[in-house]
Amino acid sequence: MKNTLSKVFVGERLKARVIEIVGNREFIVNFCGDLIRVVNNSEKNLKIGSQVELVVTTISPLGFRLMGRSSLARGLSVSV
Repeated sequence: MKNTLSKVFVGERLKARVIEIVGNREFIVNFCGDLIRVVNNSEKNLKIGSQVELVVTTISPLGFRLMGRSSLARGLSVSV
């Protein structure tokens, strides 16, 4: 993990871009050079090049939630 993710705080919003599709609903996103593996359990369709906005929900372990309309903002699990 780069220094960038170690300095985030709960409630902070981050923009990332999908760079790889790993599986059916698994993706790798790039945030300032940090690669984050996400499992998309929302109804939002993601593809390579899609930009996503994440909000930091926990610091240890690092957790995020997908921003967007409330119906789409649920169901994104993240591992770093």
